[in-house]
Order: sequence, then structure tokens, then C-alpha cells
Amino acid sequence: GTLEETASRIHVRQLIVDGEDRVIYANPAYRQMVEAGDGAVPLLGNLLLGDALERVERIGQTARAGGNARDELPLVARDGSVRWLSVSGRGISGAPGMVFWFIEDNTARHELEEVVQAEQEKLTDFIDNAPVGFYSADRDNKFQFVNGTLARWLGRPQAELTGGNLRLPDLIEFDASSTGGPTQGEARLKARDGSTLPVRITQSIVRGADGGELRTRSVVHDLTQELAWRQALEQAETHFRQFFDFAPVGIVVLDEHDQVLETNAAFRAMIGPLQADGTGRKLLDLVKKEDRAEVAERVTAAHRGAIGGGPLEVRLDREPERVAHLYISRLQPDAAKGSSLLLHLIDTTDQKNLELQFAQSQKMQAVGQLAGGIAHDFNNLLTAMIGFCDLLLLRHQAGDQSFSDIMQIKQNAN
Repeated sequence: GTLEETASRIHVRQLIVDGEDRVIYANPAYRQMVEAGDGAVPLLGNLLLGDALERVERIGQTARAGGNARDELPLVARDGSVRWLSVSGRGISGAPGMVFWFIEDNTARHELEEVVQAEQEKLTDFIDNAPVGFYSADRDNKFQFVNGTLARWLGRPQAELTGGNLRLPDLIEFDASSTGGPTQGEARLKARDGSTLPVRITQSIVRGADGGELRTRSVVHDLTQELAWRQALEQAETHFRQFFDFAPVGIVVLDEHDQVLETNAAFRAMIGPLQADGTGRKLLDLVKKEDRAEVAERVTAAHRGAIGGGPLEVRLDREPERVAHLYISRLQPDAAKGSSLLLHLIDTTDQKNLELQFAQSQKMQAVGQLAGGIAHDFNNLLTAMIGFCDLLLLRHQAGDQSFSDIMQIKQNAN
């Protein structure tokens, strides 16, 4: 009576069977689990199938032999759902063959463990197949952990890396020129096939749970694509620098305050050796005073985005005088610094000189044409005068009073 009263207050399902597997006692929790009500109570084994049935029978055999046994078994309900039971049994002293069964419902815990295990598997898969390598090494440079990505880069199985005699220096060659310090730096991985892979390693040093053993937590990034980008960027910068420096026109970059930031060789040749490269100076200081007002107006308009109006002819402040066509473009504005300007100057000094020479030659040609026309007309008049003198001489012979005057007119005309 006391046993029954105590068991009825316990939420653990309890069952007592004799040596012939007859139910002697079942507490209310067990009856509710097997839906027995007030009727006959089935044995636990009657509710299990296959492997679970064999396992619960082994627990009963162990208990009848005087031992204790425990196992976790699946119970399939009528609706097909599965409940996980923690089943233990032990013999009862003084009652040979009798077994006291304890059954706990661990379905919630089991489901939680399955969720945790699934999440752990996801995390493990993520770490193992992440696009970066992970490894941990102890103070002797022996690998404690290597993820699948790093193992594939090295061309070796993970078990060979963590369980063999390979050490960190055998597979990773650190770059002596790297300036990242002990926490990061560039290195090269040495694969089994002899190839190498450029990488960047970032790591931290940690102690074990007991505070004694040191190990690393290291992340390995593949630099192959980054190095290709670096090389492409360097080539692009080289090509741009060559284009900038060796362009046949002068190029100037102005900051938001109209000071010269950068110039190329063609522009430096325009302003002359006394001006050096012109950097740090105001643009207007490099232009003749007579042209500064117009240049300042065009530069101000360019800062506002009003680009247009064609080239502006400017004279540079040097001896001998240099003349150039100025083109102004606004670079992409910077919200913090304002807009910068890009200037192109085409040296037109020789062209200007040729234009002046051409204009002078045209003037001389016009004067020559005028002089030639006047001489031609005057020659016609003189020819007519000489002709008429010859006609008069036919009528006035020598000795005539007018003969000498006519001859004088002819001689003057000739």
C-alpha cells in the first residue's frame, strides 16, 4: 500500500512484473502512457517493435540477473508519431524474477538533441566547406584541426594533416617581407603536387580550457584573385602614368582651390624651367596678367559644372611668350572636398607665329599686286604718249618749231 501510494505521486512511469512477465503493478503515469485506463495493462515489450523489443528484453534479463540496465528506445504511437523513452530496470531484493521498470519520456530532450546535432552538422559543414581555410596548430606547430577547404588546397586528406607527422613549416612558407606582424601575414601553401598558392593568414593565440596548452586559431585567405587584381591595377596605373606623362599636350590637375596638384612633362615644358613643375601654385600665377580675368571666369564656371564655349587662348607667363589653347573639364565632385578640374593645354606658339607670318606675307602680296597694277596702268599711259609723239614727228620734221618740244616729250616718256 505504501509503495502504491508513493508511486502514484511520481510522474515517472513505473511498472513491476513478476518472473513470468505478468504485471503486478503499474502507476497511473504508465497506464496513461499505454492508454490502459482501468483495463489490463500491457507489458512495455508489447508496445515495441524490432530492435527496440530485443533491447528491452536484454534490460529485463540483466535486471533478473541482479544487475541494473538502461537504454533509450523509440515508441511508435498509433498516429505514427515517435516518442523516445528512457527505460531502465532493476531486480527487486527478496523477490526473485521480479523487475521494477522505470520509464521516462525523453522525446523533448531527444528532439532538442536532434536540433542541436543538426545545427552542429550545419556548422561543421559550413566550416569544412567555407571559401576560406581554417587550421589550429599547437606550440610544436602540429596541426590540431584543418578544415576541408585548406586540405583541398594542400592536396592532402584531413586525417593525414592532423594525424601524421607533418608540421606547419612543412606546408606553409611565410613571406619574410610581410609587415602584418605575428597576427597576420602573407605566405605560400606548398601542395603535394609541388605547386604553391599565395595566401594571407590571420591568426590568434589561445589557451586550452585548462589554461595550459597554447594553440592557434588561424584563417587562411586565397590571394590568387587578389594578386591578379593587384597586377592588373599596377598595369593600369603604369599605362595611365605613361599616357599622362608622355601625352603631347599639357595636362594639369587643379584642386578645389585652383592650386596645381599634378602636371605632366608637356606642361612643364610650356611653363619653363624657372617655374619647376608648377605644383602648389595658383593657376592664374602661370598665366599672363592680361588673360587672367578670362581664365578665372572660365575656371569658376567649370567648378559650377558649366563646361563649354570651346578652347580659350591663353598666354603663359614666361619668356619667350608661350601661347596655348586651354580646355577645362570637371572631375567627379567630392562631397567633402568639392570639385577638381582637369586642364588640357595645346601649345599653339608655333601655329601663332605661322599665322602672323602668313598674315604678313598676305599683306606684302597685296602691296605687290597693287604696285603691279599701278605700274601696268602707268605703262599703258606712257606707251600711248610715246605713240602719239611718233605720230606728231611724222608731221613735224627737224627744223620745225615744235620738233624739239616733241622730242623732249618722247625722251621723258621713254
